[in-house]
Amino acid sequence: MANKTHADTKKSFGDHLIEFLTRFRVPLLVIVVAIGVLTASLVIYIAVRNNRIEQSLLAVETLADDFSAVSGLDRAQREQRIAAIGERADEIASRYTGMYAEARARMIHAQALYDVGRYDEAATQFLSASFVRSAAGTYLAPSALMNAAVAFELAGGSERAVEVLRKIADEHPGSALASRALFSTGRLLESLGRVEDATDAYNRLIDDYPTSSWTNLARNRIISLTVEGRIGG
Repeated sequence: MANKTHADTKKSFGDHLIEFLTRFRVPLLVIVVAIGVLTASLVIYIAVRNNRIEQSLLAVETLADDFSAVSGLDRAQREQRIAAIGERADEIASRYTGMYAEARARMIHAQALYDVGRYDEAATQFLSASFVRSAAGTYLAPSALMNAAVAFELAGGSERAVEVLRKIADEHPGSALASRALFSTGRLLESLGRVEDATDAYNRLIDDYPTSSWTNLARNRIISLTVEGRIGG
């Protein structure tokens, strides 16, 4: 009798299952198809994305090779080649906006401009590289900003250089360039006659980065400024 009851129970469950599948076969089929479509779409998306990344890196490598070939040319040829590099860099930036390739392309263009003394233009390109989305949180952003600051200084824009250097210290305090940025900020502020502001930058460097090699230089500058009577003891 017990065996019959068990068999009846199994049959009853099977009947319920068949009834459920029959009743909801259409929505279940829709769900299965939807899952299949989503899975296929995800696979296609990943493949396309990886291919796009590979293409962007190849484009940047080609641009880097073009830049490497500039050094052996005369001034006129270099200017002509740099113009072509700029156009190609803009194409890469437009096609791969926000990606590593954009940041790298702008860095290459900036360096090419820097090497021929076009410092204002170089600084602008370095800044553009630092703003690229993929550069955020990586070494590229503070590196691009530091290069921009150097270019601005060489172009005679010390005030602008100070702004960029402060951006490194404020927005990228964990960068290896942050302590150097603070010292350079102090140095430039001294050259602008803003001794108190320079001292503030040096003191911030001493407080925030006590083990940095730039900190000893900052201490020496404070001592020198004190001895010279330019700041209070």
